[in-house]
Amino acid sequence: MNRVYLLGAGASRELRFNISTLDYPNGLKTDKFMEYGPLSSGFFFDSNKLSELVNKRLPLVPSLTIDNDLIEYISQYYKKQFGETINKEDILNNEGISRKINIEKLYLDIEEAVIEADKQKTEKQSIDEKIVKSHLIKSALLEYIYESLSLACYYCYSIYHRILASYILNYGSDVISFNWDILLDEAMNDTGKWNYEDGYGIKFKDVIYKYKENEDSAYQNKSNNLLLKAHGSINWYSRTSGENGLYLFMPLKRNLRGGAMDTLRVYEYDNDGNQYFTSIVPPGSKREAYSEVWLQIKETLENADEIITIGFSFNNNDEHIWKKLQGFNFKKNLKISLVNPDADRLIGMYREIFRTDDISKIHNTLGEYCEWIVKQEKMGELASILN
Repeated sequence: MNRVYLLGAGASRELRFNISTLDYPNGLKTDKFMEYGPLSSGFFFDSNKLSELVNKRLPLVPSLTIDNDLIEYISQYYKKQFGETINKEDILNNEGISRKINIEKLYLDIEEAVIEADKQKTEKQSIDEKIVKSHLIKSALLEYIYESLSLACYYCYSIYHRILASYILNYGSDVISFNWDILLDEAMNDTGKWNYEDGYGIKFKDVIYKYKENEDSAYQNKSNNLLLKAHGSINWYSRTSGENGLYLFMPLKRNLRGGAMDTLRVYEYDNDGNQYFTSIVPPGSKREAYSEVWLQIKETLENADEIITIGFSFNNNDEHIWKKLQGFNFKKNLKISLVNPDADRLIGMYREIFRTDDISKIHNTLGEYCEWIVKQEKMGELASILN
């Protein structure tokens, strides 16, 4: 059976991880955590809470910061949407308020403001304060999103993603992910059966290592599984000089990270001082930027006998995905298995898009699914780290 995994935001929600530090003179101290990664709604609250947790355990890690102009814009946006005035503390620490702010809709609103400001530009006003500010706000939001995801991936060595990665690679499944983070990517890479350089199904113009030490440990084995990321990944970059082609930045090895803050960033530099900018694709006008990835997604899904979706809910900003999928020729006997607490509500939508009646809910969350995997596969080692 040809099985394919389809991952949405819910697949990066549950962060079950350990942080170990040297507790002199008592030896190694390990703390177990179960936190939530950021969702589109409540992104600022979730990210801030996770940042505070990591910072409390590892004091050398700088806290996430949010740009003052971005705060002002969010406040105005919130007042326009809900008729209430809010401040920075509300955005970061008031969960009820933060859940009302959908970061994808916010980004689209900022993008529209940028387009409108650009339209008002005249030949005499090639540089206008309003235009510059709108572009800076857009960049500030993208940077905050990026830093939040990078923080989670850098410190949260997800136990659930480790289990899922092992299961996927053992059974030869391919993965289609609409997430920017590299939680699963790192877990797959750590198995030694998948590597960044050929596992994405993309030919990179160059591979750039965060640190030289990584070059000695690059896996030579070819990836037998594909991880197709339609919206890009936080370790994919483009040259700011405008040169065509994607560049892959290899994250620092986990055993070298320690407590220092050295995550992947929106802007990166190689050893020659060349500057690169993230190639994640936010919601908006360039949502289908990676046509070569979409071609492979089409082939992968059309050959699938079973699709297991984890945390993928087809939200209002996924219209481009609906349209793409409705043009695919799925197998008539296609089976869909949902891992989603909202599965009952989504079954009708899945039936319409995938044109099959063989749709069922198997688990509520990634955590439940991974615990089932451990029991099913009798993974003694992984069972022990769940306790």
